Amino acid sequence: MSRLSQINAGAADEAVEAFGMRGIGGPAEQLAQPKMVSDPGHAGLQALLGIEDEARLATDRAALLRSLVNAPRQLLGYRQAIVLMAGRGGVFKAEAVTSLPAVDRSAPLIRWFEALASRAATEMAASGPTAFQLPAFCNPSDPDTLSYPFKQFLFVPIRLPGAALTEAPIGIWLCAREQSWNDGDVAVAERLAGTYAHALRALQPARNAGFGHSGRSSRRAWWLIRSLAVVALAMAAFMPVPLSALAPVEVSASSARIVSAGADGIVADVLVDPGETVVAGQVLAKLDQVDLLNRLDVAERNIEVAEAKLWRSTQAAFGSVDAKRELAISRSELRVAQAERDALLAEQKRTILEAPAGGIVIFKDKRELLGKPVAVGQKLMQVASPESPEFRIDLPVSDVMLLETGAPVRVFLDSDPLNPLDAILTRTSYHARATSEGVLAYSITAKPSGSDVRLRVGARGSAKLIGDDVPLYFFLLRKPIAAIRQWTGW
Repeated sequence: MSRLSQINAGAADEAVEAFGMRGIGGPAEQLAQPKMVSDPGHAGLQALLGIEDEARLATDRAALLRSLVNAPRQLLGYRQAIVLMAGRGGVFKAEAVTSLPAVDRSAPLIRWFEALASRAATEMAASGPTAFQLPAFCNPSDPDTLSYPFKQFLFVPIRLPGAALTEAPIGIWLCAREQSWNDGDVAVAERLAGTYAHALRALQPARNAGFGHSGRSSRRAWWLIRSLAVVALAMAAFMPVPLSALAPVEVSASSARIVSAGADGIVADVLVDPGETVVAGQVLAKLDQVDLLNRLDVAERNIEVAEAKLWRSTQAAFGSVDAKRELAISRSELRVAQAERDALLAEQKRTILEAPAGGIVIFKDKRELLGKPVAVGQKLMQVASPESPEFRIDLPVSDVMLLETGAPVRVFLDSDPLNPLDAILTRTSYHARATSEGVLAYSITAKPSGSDVRLRVGARGSAKLIGDDVPLYFFLLRKPIAAIRQWTGW
């Protein structure tokens, strides 16, 4: 007959003493006494049944483990208990300690308990509950081993119902006190360990032996899952995905007309604001004319002198042959003076900058133009028609990929990023150029697939350029491979 059967039959005196007469295994003034009943022989049995009822009423794993380290304390008389559950690789981790609502695994004493449990489980993997005394399974010179006050330990493996002794336990229940452990204590602890193991499986039926992934079947399942995951990742690496890149984009006009300086000078006045709608022939800006007006006044005076000289030569020609020869020279000097005046008048007209067509005026700021010295042909602003917008994209050299005319483009404007616009690539630049941000990029132009009122000239955002399909591994490793080649020359 087993020890547990002897206890249930009441045939062993030590078991009866553990249930009813011995109490908690320590001085009465130090530990709480069990509830007094009229028949002391049944007190231990009633306490055991109460503990099992508490285990059945636990609603979650944490509550059940807290019950395991606290509820049997009065029955077994231990001073401190800790439950450690097996994790991946068979490493035991503390999950419940007597009188503590939570476990801080960084605490030195908790780490000491975990190391002790791991060594004890390695040497007593195929045994049942076993009592031992410190410094067994510990470093005798460890400060925690020397200072820990309770030297008598009871090692209780927690195995699922039906599990063989050759299977690794899913958890360890360590109990410590000053007095040594007798056979009755060991038998009660073994029964309670089985009760709580059954409750653990009831709370987590789906995992079966997976509380700690410590059983042979769970290790096989874990390796099978990892193997399947590796195969799935290898297959996914060759899954075709479209090669794409993101680049800044700006809405511009496809038929923008440039307004440039018609003469050398200084911008004296700007008569329009950025983004203002203008009509053809409207004055946009004026250059300073002070020097030009002075030169024009001199030209007018030269004409007057030439006319007077011509009149004098004409009068003298009637009576003098020499005066007749001077008459042709006077006429030529008058024509030269008039030509100089006409040239200055034309230059004066070019100092007035007019809109070449109707549309929207595009430039940065009035203050940047006022007082700015300009040369002939220097660009000052643009006049664009809002009816024919296009997307100007600056694709950085680091993101360059093979793109063909007609490739799809998706544009996300900063003003409405949740509603992308579809476009089609129309042309790309042959050479890369430095942008205003100092980034070397290719200029790409795309045309909207349809008309949209949100396409305001000057609006900015991001464009997603979509190329041919490539394997997923190439999509993910394209930039790292390029960087390695640049650094190593491989």
